[in-house]
Amino acid sequence: DAVTEEKIRELLLRRPMTFGELIQKFIPKKQNMTAEQKDEIIKALAAILQKINYESKLVNGKTRLSLKRS
Repeated sequence: DAVTEEKIRELLLRRPMTFGELIQKFIPKKQNMTAEQKDEIIKALAAILQKINYESKLVNGKTRLSLKRS
């Protein structure tokens, strides 16, 4: 799936996730990807996260990202 703001919002509204868990949602499991392709996904994800208003909470030593329900 493409990294879109709508998809990220949907995932973070469902439940809090770490940045690593978000990355895993967008990197296909069975498809071999180059490091450059993975970097593009990570950069797109980071850029979208900067635009949206997310909350970060420390839970069991891990920073979890979530969105407020409005």
